[in-house]
Amino acid sequence: MGRLDARHRLRRLRPRAVRLRPGRHPLPRTTNQQVLVGSPVAFAELVPGDLVFFRDRSGDIYHVGMYASDGRFLHAPFTGDVVKYDSFSTPYYGQRFATGRRVAD
Repeated sequence: MGRLDARHRLRRLRPRAVRLRPGRHPLPRTTNQQVLVGSPVAFAELVPGDLVFFRDRSGDIYHVGMYASDGRFLHAPFTGDVVKYDSFSTPYYGQRFATGRRVAD
C-alpha cells in the first residue's frame, strides 16, 4: 500500500468513525473540496468527529484533521507520517486553525 496524506487517510477513516447524514456522499478527494462539505462549526462548538481545517500564512486551506476531544485532533502531519494526535494548544496548530465542519449527525 502506498503512502497517504491526511486528506486521503480521512476519506478512509471518516465513514468508519461516524455515520454520515443520509444522502451524503463520501468526502471529496482534496482538502479544498472537503472544507465545503457539511456545516461550519466554531472552535468552541467542536465535537468528536468534526473535521478541522488549517490555513497557511497566505490564507489557503492546506491541512485537515478530525477533532477528538479536549482540544486534541487526529491527523497525518505530512505524507508518509503515521496518523497521530496533536493539540490546538501548540502554537503551530493553534494559530493556523481555520474552521471546523460537521459532516455527520
